[in-house]
This record gives sequence, C-alpha cells and structure tokens, in this order.
Amino acid sequence: MHIRLHTTINKEVIELEREQPFTLEELAKEYQDQAPYRILLARVNGVDRELTTVVDKDAEIVLYDQRQHAADLAYQRSLSFLYLAAVREVLGVEADIDNSLNRGLYTDVKIKPEVTEEDVARVEKRMREMVEEDIPIRKELSTVKDGIRLWDEMGY
Repeated sequence: MHIRLHTTINKEVIELEREQPFTLEELAKEYQDQAPYRILLARVNGVDRELTTVVDKDAEIVLYDQRQHAADLAYQRSLSFLYLAAVREVLGVEADIDNSLNRGLYTDVKIKPEVTEEDVARVEKRMREMVEEDIPIRKELSTVKDGIRLWDEMGY
C-alpha cells in the first residue's frame, strides 16, 4: 500500500510503500525522533484518528504532536479518563468533568464530606502509578440502546 506521510516538523512529504497493515502508533514510533514533542494523534485521509488505528490501504497521513490543537485535545481527553478512573478507584465515587470559563477543566467529585488535600494527593499518586503501568485506554463502541442502559446502570 502507498502512504504519503506529511511531517509537521519540516513540512516534507515522505512517500512510503508498506506490504502489511500497521498501526499509527508503529508509524509514530518510527518518526518520533524527528518530532520535537511526543506524537499524540494522526490525521488519516483528512480525519483525526487515535494512534491505535490500523492502516490497511493507501493513505495520506499527518502525524500530530501536542502543538496541534486536535492532538492537545486528545491528550487532555486521555488525562480526563485517567483522572476519572483514579477517582473511582481511590475514592470509590464518581466525578464529573466540565469546561470552565477560563479554558481549563472543572471537576465535581461526588463525595461527602468535601474532598481533602489528602484525597487529592492520593488521586494524583494513583494517576502517576497508572501512567507508569502504561494502562491502555480502550475505545468501546456500542449501540445507542446499550449505551443508554450502561449510563442508567452507572447512575447518570
């Protein structure tokens, strides 16, 4: 298969031929040393894709690092998932994440009494441990009906 790889580093286009399907993560690892920041996302034929995406046909690919807005948002979303999982594991409760007016994130942890500094430190410690464990984030697709059932079961 023919791949046109656009680099965001020096705007060059690299023509590649691949015999076997590959993940965008594998491609990112090959070209990471040419990027000043970690590659976080890719655009394949005009559509943003996670690095777990398998490329199995001709494609035009752009690798994005955190300087591109879409990649920065993907990184922020990953941190949000990490945070939610750590809160659930450490505190045994759910949390909501909302956008604030100053472009940051606002969270509401469903715990009584209030969250303490100790709780925050424990959640942060667990988040760091999860990063070290390199726990993958899996994307699961479901039908609308199953999604509604899952959200009901989770109390949303």
